[in-house]
Amino acid sequence: MHQPTLRNKLRLTYQDKSNCHSFERNGAEMIHMDYSNENSLAQAMRGVQHVVLVIGFETERVEMCKKMIQRAHKSGVKSMIMVSHMGAMSSTHHSLKEFSEIEEELFSTDMDTVILRADWINQNFHLWSNYIEKHRKLPMTISDDTHICPIDLEDLCHIVQNVLLSDEGYIRGELDDQHIGQIYTLTGPKRVSGKELLQLLADTTGYQKLTYHRTRRMDLSFYLQELGKDIWFDARVKREKAQIFNDDFVNYGYKSKVFSAPNGIQVQTYLDYFDYIQANQGSMHTPHAELLAKRPCKTLDQFFKEHANTFKPRV
Repeated sequence: MHQPTLRNKLRLTYQDKSNCHSFERNGAEMIHMDYSNENSLAQAMRGVQHVVLVIGFETERVEMCKKMIQRAHKSGVKSMIMVSHMGAMSSTHHSLKEFSEIEEELFSTDMDTVILRADWINQNFHLWSNYIEKHRKLPMTISDDTHICPIDLEDLCHIVQNVLLSDEGYIRGELDDQHIGQIYTLTGPKRVSGKELLQLLADTTGYQKLTYHRTRRMDLSFYLQELGKDIWFDARVKREKAQIFNDDFVNYGYKSKVFSAPNGIQVQTYLDYFDYIQANQGSMHTPHAELLAKRPCKTLDQFFKEHANTFKPRV
């Protein structure tokens, strides 16, 4: 969407249009998707060469993604780029195994495929800002010596763009052979422990009395599930929805938005991710993101510096 000449070649599907008006105003074709209606699926795939499927947090995401993949295959779509989750390798966490189940459905087709398994995304921390502002604590279910290796949303989007577009900026007729069939694990440039994460927050906000709070799974779940009822958070969502409506896609404004309160599947996925990395001695850095982005990726330090005011405790 950051290349105006390509916007009229994009087709986006949606179920809730409230966050999509800016796409339509900027030239993208918008189609409402009814996953229970085969005609709706067929219409969405008509004339499409490549599909970018981002696995989200819908309650029926496995069934929905499988239907999308099956319809794309039937409609003659050449290739599919799937944004999955590095936790798809887990054999014990239900919400993470769902990513693997969707990946397996894609493998069963003869479409050209590229799977991008993203680690924790920096922008997820926007959901923690409300707690840090109020309580001056960073609540996590992992120990403070467990490492995460988060990637920035801007870099993830840039990687998808690089896989899909030629060096000249045109949509590829076919994906690059070197990427077809590959599974990439996308991490940020640096591993960060809980202690280091806390220090980054303290340095960027200027508030050195922040504390790291290893909390119970049920307590963090309760905070995230109840976040939508908080008046400060609700006011932020409403304010940012107005900004989203007027977004012109020039300055990557989406990176600063919280969009909405997390639903149950989203919370479960976050908590299962923390359990997964705690059991596997943390996330490990891979060079895939830098190679695909063809540039240095943003650090968590840069993310907190860009959004320092959001995380400052109220005094």
